[in-house]
Amino acid sequence: MNKCKSNIFLVMGFLILILMVVPLVSSQTYKINSVIDLKIPTNASSCNVTVTFPNSTNVIYNQTMSTFNTGYANYTFTNSLLNGEYDYYSNCGSGYIQVTGNGDVLTTPMALLYSLIWIVCFLMFVGLLIYGIAADGNNKRDEMTGYVLDVSNVKYLKIFSLAFCYVILLFLSYFTWMICFAYLDFAFITSIFQFIFYGMAGLTLPLFILFVYLLIANAIRDSKIKEELGRGLRVK
Repeated sequence: MNKCKSNIFLVMGFLILILMVVPLVSSQTYKINSVIDLKIPTNASSCNVTVTFPNSTNVIYNQTMSTFNTGYANYTFTNSLLNGEYDYYSNCGSGYIQVTGNGDVLTTPMALLYSLIWIVCFLMFVGLLIYGIAADGNNKRDEMTGYVLDVSNVKYLKIFSLAFCYVILLFLSYFTWMICFAYLDFAFITSIFQFIFYGMAGLTLPLFILFVYLLIANAIRDSKIKEELGRGLRVK
């Protein structure tokens, strides 16, 4: 039953991501802050065009387009400051162009690949986090007296699991930030994941020092315990 629920969630995740990226497919796609060469197929001799930002404010208003005998009219502008869809309206035709972080559109195969990477990493994070929290890192003790019977190495697996959880979470925050920035028109969510990534990146060195300290401290303590147990001494 649990396996069935997991499969359902995976399929739902794929479908949601595909639905999110379907609107991104556009015949004219440009990189943010690049020169936009808007082209409208037409045989008309005169075309005026208005282009709006994704927030519906005007980029250009009722400007005359250049017309050629090649069957299209064009207008070039440079203020492509926002990610998202730029709607254009003209007496020669209407539509939209897409501006993304890297100038590419997110195709369905790419969406499936990225979602698979994200889901696998997230499942690894959850599994390692559960193990890191649930694992008993204490040394084996006598239940009656509390004296140490043997040194357990599970504590080291516990520390490594939690450390790797942090690394995976750092990667997921960066990965999600880059996907939102490059392909999705979610400025607020992009800012959130950017903030999370920078915050976690800033904590990486202090946490690395902490994990190393815990490993060394536990190794020294366990070494002393093993030595005392080997000499037949009782250790609490």
